[in-house]
Amino acid sequence: MGAMTVEQLNKQISEQVLPLIKENVGPLVKDLVAENVKKALESVAGELTVSQKANADAIKALQDKSNPSVLSAAKRERQKGEPIGAIVRALWKSKNDVPRAVQILKSEGNGDLGDLMLAQSKHITGDELGMKSMLATDPDTGGILIPQPVAAEVIDILRSRVVVRRAGADQLPMPNANFRLPKKTLGTSAYYVGEGEAGTTSKVKTGSVLLSFKKLITIVPASNDLLRYSSPGADQIIRNDITDNMAVREDQAFLRDKGTDGTPKGLRYWANSANVFDGTGGVGGTTNIDAMTTTLGNLILKLIGVDVPMLRPCWIMAPRTYINLMTTRVSATGVYAFRDEMARGNLWGWPFYYTTQVPVSLTEGANSDTSEIYLVDMADVVIGDSERLIIDASSDAAYEEGGSVKAAYSRDETVIRAIAEHDLVMRRDVSVAVAKAIRWGA
Repeated sequence: MGAMTVEQLNKQISEQVLPLIKENVGPLVKDLVAENVKKALESVAGELTVSQKANADAIKALQDKSNPSVLSAAKRERQKGEPIGAIVRALWKSKNDVPRAVQILKSEGNGDLGDLMLAQSKHITGDELGMKSMLATDPDTGGILIPQPVAAEVIDILRSRVVVRRAGADQLPMPNANFRLPKKTLGTSAYYVGEGEAGTTSKVKTGSVLLSFKKLITIVPASNDLLRYSSPGADQIIRNDITDNMAVREDQAFLRDKGTDGTPKGLRYWANSANVFDGTGGVGGTTNIDAMTTTLGNLILKLIGVDVPMLRPCWIMAPRTYINLMTTRVSATGVYAFRDEMARGNLWGWPFYYTTQVPVSLTEGANSDTSEIYLVDMADVVIGDSERLIIDASSDAAYEEGGSVKAAYSRDETVIRAIAEHDLVMRRDVSVAVAKAIRWGA
C-alpha cells in the first residue's frame, strides 16, 4: 500500500468503511467510528501524508475503540429481553457448543455476554472454561436457554367416565323445550267365568311423564392477548374443555342429582323406594363372595320380579367395586369368580360401566366409605334434548364474577359461553334398582 493523503484516507473511510460498518454492525457503532476517525485525523491534520504504518495503527485504534464487544451494556442500551435472545441464538448457531457460542457472541458485538456465560459456567461447574458440563438437557447449565417447541396437543385433565348416554338411553328431541310421554298406569284385567255368568269389567288408566328442559351453562372469560398469541390455539383448548366438562356434569346429574334447584333427577332418585336396599357383605373379597353374589342377585330380582322387560339392562358401579369384583376368587378352587366374564365386558350376561361419578364416600350407618351399584333397564330411560349444545363467543358481553358485573370489552376479553338444555325421566320407576351401603374393596 502506497502513501495516502489525509484527505484520501478520510474519503475512503467515509465512502467505504463507514457504510460497511453501518450495514453489518449498526448505526450506533458507525457513528462511534466516525467520531474516532475525526479525532484521529485531527492529530495528523497538519501532515500531507500518512505512512503505511501510521495508517495501520490508526485503523487498529479505531477498530479497538469501535468494537462493540468492549462497550458497556449502558452504552449499547439493549432492549428488554435482548441479552437472552442473543444467547439463545448463539447456542442454536453453535449447536450448544459453548466455546463456539462465546465466539459467536463476541463476533456479533456481545462480548460482555460471552464473558458472562463463561464466568457463570465456571461458577456452576468449577471448570476452568466451564465448557464440558454445560448440557442442553440440564436447565441449570444452559439447557434453560434453549427454546422448547410446543406440541399442538395439550395434555388434558383426568375426568370421570360418561356412562348414561353411552349405556343406551333413548334420546328424544324437545323442540318446544318440553315433551310429554303418555303412559298406561293401569291395564285391563281378564277373568274366567262360568257358563251364563257375567264378565267383570275393567278399564285402562293412563298418565304421562313430562320432560322439561334443565339448563346447563358454562361461562369462561379469556384474555384476548391469550387468544391472539397462544400456541396451540387457546380458544380451541377452552372450547374442548368446556364441552368435555359439561358432558361430565350432565352425566353426574343423570346419575345422582335429586331434581331440585333446576337440575334433572338422576337414576338414583328415580328408583322406586321398594327397589332401593342395603347390599350385604363387608369389604368384599374371597371371604365375602356369597354376600356379593346375593346382592347382585337381589338387584336382578327387583327388576324381573315386577316384570321389567330387561330389553337393555346394564350395571353401573364405582371403579372400586369393579376392581373388587374382578379380583374376587372362589376360596375352594382359587378361580376368579367374575373376572373372565367381566374381561369380556359383561357381568352375569349384561354390560357394565364404572365411573367415579358413583361415589365411594357415602355414609350409611357407622360407615362413611360406602358406595352404590345400579341395575337399570336402559330401554326405560329417556333423555330429552331441547338444545344439545350451543357455543357462543363475544368480546362485547358482560359477565358476573364474585358478585360484580365486569365488561369484557373494557377488559379486552372474549367471553365464551356454552349452553345445553335437557332432562331425564324413567318410563317406569321400577326399571332401576339400587344396592347401597356397598363396601366391597374399601
